[in-house]
Amino acid sequence: MDNNIEKKLEDFFRKYEARFNESLVGTIDVEEAANSFTDCFIGANPFGVLCGKNDDQFRAVITQGYEFYKSIGTKSMIIDSVKVSSLDEYHSMAKVHWRSFYSKKKTEEKN
Repeated sequence: MDNNIEKKLEDFFRKYEARFNESLVGTIDVEEAANSFTDCFIGANPFGVLCGKNDDQFRAVITQGYEFYKSIGTKSMIIDSVKVSSLDEYHSMAKVHWRSFYSKKKTEEKN
């Protein structure tokens, strides 16, 4: 695999990590976040595959997403590792392992 591609992908995710953590303390750069996605993109996770469009609605969802993470007590998201695999001469896959940190919500004491 081309080491330049690996470095570019790792740099991309490190910038994503920094931007995500900045959003948790109040600085949400919606345009920078949206610029991380192409006009039409695919996201996949254990729950399925999503085809998305980078538009005004997506930008609104970005803000809502960051607010959701704050509301559940997310304090930071740290990348443990980025492993890049070449799929063919034009495509690569990045497997990113994240570690997340949360604060516990205070519960009321019952008498």
